[in-house]
Amino acid sequence: MADLGAWVPGFGTSFWFETPAHVYDAVLKPADASSPVGSLLCDSAEGWGPMSPTRDFDLTPCFQALVLWFLPALAFCVVTLVSLPFWLSSERKPRSESSMHLLYEKDGMAGAIAGLGFVEFVVLIGLRSHVHGGASALTGGVQVLAAGAMFLAYVAAFFLQRAMHMRARHGSDAAILLWSLHMFTGPIRLRTILQLAEPGSAIQLLTVIPLCMRLLFALFALCLECCDVEIEDGIALPDDDEDLLVDEGAVDITAQEPDEQPQESPVETANLFSRLVFHWMQPLMSLGAKRYLTEADMWALPHGEDTERLSDAFQTRWIAGAHASLEQGRPLSETGRARFWHTLLGAFGRPFLIAAIFKVAQDVLAFVQPQLLRALLAFVGRWETADGPEARGTPLRGFVLVGLLFLTAMLQTMSLHQYFQLVSMAGMRARAGIVSAIFRKSLRLSNQARSERRTGDLVNLMSVDANRLPDFVMYAHILWSAVFQITIAFVSLYNLLGWSAFVGIAIMVVSVPLNTALAHYLRQLSAQQMKVRDKRTGLMNEIVLNIKSIKLFAWEEAFTRRLLKVRNDEELPLLRNIGMASAGFNFFWQAIPFFVSLGTFVTFSATSTQPLTADIVFPALSLYQLLNFPLSMLAGIVSMFLQTQVSAERLASFFDAEELDGRARRLKAGVPPPNGEAVRFRGATFTWSLDESTTPALRDLDLTIRRGELVALLGRVGDGKSSLLSAVLGDMVRLRGRITVQGEVAYFSQGGWCMGATVRDNILFGRAYDEAHYQQCLEACALGPDLAILEHGDLTEIGERGVSLSGGQRARVALARACYAGADIYLLDDPLAAVDAHVGAHLWEHVLGPRGMLRDKTRVLTLNAVSYLPQCDKIVTLRQGTLLPEQGTFEEVMAMKGDVYRIISSLRSDEDEVQAHKQQEAQAAHEAAAPSDVPRPRALAKAELKRETLRHLRESQAPKELQETGSVQWRVYQRYIHSASALGVVLFFVAHIVTQAFTVARDVVLKQWSAANAEPGAAENPHVARHYLTLYAAMGLLTSVGVCVAPMILYVWLVLSSARRFHDGLFLSVLRYPLQWFETTPTGRLLNLFSRDISVIDEVLPRVIQGMTRSSVVVLGVLCVVTYSVPAFLLAVVPLAMAYRAVMRYYLASSRELKRIDAVSKSPIFTWFQESLGGLSTIRAFGQAHAFTDAFEARVDRNQMCYFPAVTCNRWLAVRIECLGSVVILLASTLAVIIVVTGGRMSAGLLGLMLSQALSTTQSLNWAVRSASEVEQNIVSVERVLSYAGLPQERPYTIESTAPPADWPARGEVEFRDYSTRYREGLDLVLRNVSFTSRAGERIGVCGRTGAGKSSLTLALFRILEAESGSIWIDGVNIASLGLHELRQAMAIIPQDPQLWHGTLRQNLDPLVHYSDTELYRALEQARLAHLVDDHEDGLERPVAEGGTNFSAGQRQLICIARALVRQSRILVLDEATSSIDLETDALIQQIVRQEFTGTSITIAHRLATIMDSDRVLVLSQGEVAEFDTPANLLDRPSSLFYALAKESGLVDRRNSQLL
Repeated sequence: MADLGAWVPGFGTSFWFETPAHVYDAVLKPADASSPVGSLLCDSAEGWGPMSPTRDFDLTPCFQALVLWFLPALAFCVVTLVSLPFWLSSERKPRSESSMHLLYEKDGMAGAIAGLGFVEFVVLIGLRSHVHGGASALTGGVQVLAAGAMFLAYVAAFFLQRAMHMRARHGSDAAILLWSLHMFTGPIRLRTILQLAEPGSAIQLLTVIPLCMRLLFALFALCLECCDVEIEDGIALPDDDEDLLVDEGAVDITAQEPDEQPQESPVETANLFSRLVFHWMQPLMSLGAKRYLTEADMWALPHGEDTERLSDAFQTRWIAGAHASLEQGRPLSETGRARFWHTLLGAFGRPFLIAAIFKVAQDVLAFVQPQLLRALLAFVGRWETADGPEARGTPLRGFVLVGLLFLTAMLQTMSLHQYFQLVSMAGMRARAGIVSAIFRKSLRLSNQARSERRTGDLVNLMSVDANRLPDFVMYAHILWSAVFQITIAFVSLYNLLGWSAFVGIAIMVVSVPLNTALAHYLRQLSAQQMKVRDKRTGLMNEIVLNIKSIKLFAWEEAFTRRLLKVRNDEELPLLRNIGMASAGFNFFWQAIPFFVSLGTFVTFSATSTQPLTADIVFPALSLYQLLNFPLSMLAGIVSMFLQTQVSAERLASFFDAEELDGRARRLKAGVPPPNGEAVRFRGATFTWSLDESTTPALRDLDLTIRRGELVALLGRVGDGKSSLLSAVLGDMVRLRGRITVQGEVAYFSQGGWCMGATVRDNILFGRAYDEAHYQQCLEACALGPDLAILEHGDLTEIGERGVSLSGGQRARVALARACYAGADIYLLDDPLAAVDAHVGAHLWEHVLGPRGMLRDKTRVLTLNAVSYLPQCDKIVTLRQGTLLPEQGTFEEVMAMKGDVYRIISSLRSDEDEVQAHKQQEAQAAHEAAAPSDVPRPRALAKAELKRETLRHLRESQAPKELQETGSVQWRVYQRYIHSASALGVVLFFVAHIVTQAFTVARDVVLKQWSAANAEPGAAENPHVARHYLTLYAAMGLLTSVGVCVAPMILYVWLVLSSARRFHDGLFLSVLRYPLQWFETTPTGRLLNLFSRDISVIDEVLPRVIQGMTRSSVVVLGVLCVVTYSVPAFLLAVVPLAMAYRAVMRYYLASSRELKRIDAVSKSPIFTWFQESLGGLSTIRAFGQAHAFTDAFEARVDRNQMCYFPAVTCNRWLAVRIECLGSVVILLASTLAVIIVVTGGRMSAGLLGLMLSQALSTTQSLNWAVRSASEVEQNIVSVERVLSYAGLPQERPYTIESTAPPADWPARGEVEFRDYSTRYREGLDLVLRNVSFTSRAGERIGVCGRTGAGKSSLTLALFRILEAESGSIWIDGVNIASLGLHELRQAMAIIPQDPQLWHGTLRQNLDPLVHYSDTELYRALEQARLAHLVDDHEDGLERPVAEGGTNFSAGQRQLICIARALVRQSRILVLDEATSSIDLETDALIQQIVRQEFTGTSITIAHRLATIMDSDRVLVLSQGEVAEFDTPANLLDRPSSLFYALAKESGLVDRRNSQLL
């Protein structure tokens, strides 16, 4: 700053140091000699200054009037002219009586100030020609001009304050700044008046008294303007403000739902000072210090921060950017990353760009502070060496410099943290907008694009890539700020060292290619790491989704090997390499400033005749330290930027991914006329992918479906039945032809998709609740008895994917959803497959058939049953993607006697006479049925839906996520240290301490060298320079090497060890949890744990531990140096440390809980995302994409409400800590100046040492406190992992002492002895005293109505459910005595839900790699799937998509059957194994089981025909054995339950006819 005197005449030099005589030559000349303007405005002999040449340490009157009064007044008037019209056009807000009184007081103060300003203006004009001598400077032209401008500013302030009080949420920031400026400029002007005017003169009295009164009123006005304008004491307005009264009804509505909406954030009404120091956070911080914070304590988001608005802004700009790129002829793949950053800046860049202003201010102030310190040292030096009081000058100079030092530090603090707050807001906006955009895009992805991305990939985009943006945005400005700071540092070094400084620049330039290569390598590693992390997250997702199959088949070891191979053999080595590369970055960025300083000092010593003394060394060293910060930060930011670039590229690629073709179908508005075309195919060919190697799934379709028709779609497995429905939905790619759809569509997906909500929410599905219609749907879908069993009825939460319901219940809930929608066209994919025969008959009678509630609707349903075909209006059959010509009514199709005729004839259960009777009955029913009246409930409005979402999250019955409270327990730290290695942790700390010792030693060498150079003759001795340069080089090199040793220990040893132990331990624990735990724990919660929390343990926690350790060791080193130099400083350290600890404890109480709440509130986001990806077809078919997006955005907003205070509380802490440090510096420097001016003993060197060390101590303590708090915040991830790793597990996996022989079970005898069980503690028994015995090789059929306990029997046999009482014996062995692995691997099961995972067909059939290709192929042949291998070039290595989505539902079930057959167990369980298979294939499978399988089979089936040839049938009723006998014997007893079930299925009629 002192050098500015050389550039701007009269500025700086006289202020900081002694005043050269020539500087003020122009000022001392007569005023009219300068310029005409100067003589007109400034007729003072002192001129424009800024410093007075005649008076000690004061600004000239002209400079004061122009800079301190006129320019601020002019700026205020401009701001008022711009903002006042806006506020006057805004709506006036209601104000309370107290608020109106406050306004009147403001008006009074502003009016009084304006009056006094006018008085001063008039006085100056009146006295202008009557005042002579030095006092005439007070009435010059610029003084009158300033007084007039200030009067206008006061008038403007009056109107601006009033307008904003009535229309804004807080007082005027401009007015606050104006009144605050008076507090600084007023005393300066007062001192000048007292110096220039004679005591008791008229001008003194007429200017001093109004000025003092004005300052007093300005102080009151400042206090009033800082008050809250929204004082709540009831609305009581003056008579002339009736238009501001609030509608009482609106107030009442708000009062009725006090808990529905969170409280408004105080930042909305906070004044300028409150926002600058974050005082608006104080209520939350105080609350957190009194009790543990909860989610209910969180404030609403500030206005404009809602996710919907942010996502809209991002998507609008992204689409515009894509169009612009295409118009320019540039492919999207080349411009994706650049467009991503442009979109981000355009959508969320406003706070980010404003933050740059604060960053520039902070950078400039950072270099001003050392200059002020130099000036203060010069002041002390002058007082030490000067002979008399005149030479010393006024003591006020020292106190002003101290005040400016404090003011600079405070402004720097506020600038820095306003910058941080703004970039945090920008990052928060970017995260919310992009997370929502990812969700929206996921709903629009084409099938091809979706198949290319596993669910884990999409989850990683949301959990990792989107979360990197706030971290990068927080520090992005460092990229240019570091260059700016480096430039300032080198300019200052050049002024200090001359041309020698350019040697340092050359060294920096030479280092750039090396660092660029290292950065490129790091970027490649980051890209690989993200791919591997996607792979691991995707595999983890599949393990969670398929956990039932994994447990039933005892495949835990196989999947553990797969996951740990990815984790330990691919991901962790990358983590190690990234850590080593980062340590290399640390070395170079630490070494570069050292080599710069070394090269500069060597060059200076060799080329300069001037010795390298302390006044050169230590200023240069301080500049190198300032240089060190931007360089070290630049290293981390470049590394972070490269990682974020990878994320930006991934996100851009995702946003550019192919979407569903909106032209795949033509949608016509309205309802078709009676007998009009509802769906029409004309020569339409469809495929799932545009890939040329993909065969079209549907070819040359010509089909018309008319309004009100009931169309049955027949075909074998894989013939394209589900594909045809998808084509109507618009989910496929149309290659040629066209399809027209008219009317709203409802869709039932195969198996029935449900979301993790209540039964009611699943049925309403985003529509308003209509009691009568809702009950009608429940009754029609036979859900009444099921809801009666559930604990909370239809308000019972059914778990993710409806896991707590049986397959039949899930299907009926999904069907009820379709009924409730009141659509025009119903697309039903095998709705009767998952239900019992009697339930199917009920659904047909009341929902689907000619007398059902949908009788007047267009219904297209795929069927694997023929008994209902006579009642269909049209039968359509698919064969390998093409329509057979045999179409029409049942009679027409049968008359054609083609393929369809043969299939139906072979599978029909009735004779012609019986069928004729049914046809007549159906025809009569169709004619007799009255027109149905199915209402269409309105869709919920956006606000209603978001409110319902938040209500559901608050009132959810699902188990709450584990969340600790209070301080993180010491055992968590112990476990973390133990997981890493206690020895390694010790070496890590030792490395940091040794590095700091080398750093101190390096500075000591310079100190000794400068002291040696100060001795006579030392400068001419080359050995002195060589000796100290060698020592300096050695210490510097050791410091640079030491800086990368600790990170190497951390990343190569400690991080890998802890990462492996925590991840592997967590996974192995989770894998051993009971199946019921997975059914009640949302997948998103687990994925959040394995993605976000594991990522924190891998990367974030080590980084903040490194920062905390480094800053703490620096504090320790500084304390040692200061204590050695100034022992008295210890007296200040103790209270300083105590104050810091108090602030930190106060802060941690809140920040810790806020971090936990933030972590917990993330899980519902991932859970909803996961569920939505599983039900994309259903969501799109019902037109609920916007509703699901709204619900998702409500969840993101809820998380943002927790994230915003969690981030802001860091600013609250930092401002207070740095202000505390600034106060310490103020006190210390003030005391030092007092000692100097009172004749005490205080040298400039001692003061400089004390202040410089105090400054560094405060900064280092600040970083230590913040790093320690970040460690505690992020150690919460370790705490969460440990809490999940310690939950109750299943019984022992293996028990060697009771392990059965290798060939067990040899016979396959199963015996249940009085067996009872329940799903969870506190629930009713699902099986009660079940007793039966199966003989070796016997085929047992199990049947019963829905909820009878059929599937529970399977779970009990595999010990998914443990016995409450009784036991199960297999070949004379009590299965409770075995390990779960020995038991489960000895049996095979074909589960109800076909579960496949990403990989190959071979991996899906044989994860343990136990069987040969021949054995696998034979199993596929048995399951009628040999063509899957024969028709594909990869054979058994044919890829399987995530969830097996590249196969039809029937094919997936057949693959699961092949999987069970290849195991060749003695016991085979079929749990609804053929529900999604056509009857022809079902019969073949049963034949295979009878012929190929010689062991004991237990078959659970809804279709009684499937178990009619069983040796014996077990009939269950309400969890008890109702009957157990041969089918023939049971059918001979008309009173038996089996007879009743068979009669409902039409099997009794068939048997009777056969007997006849």
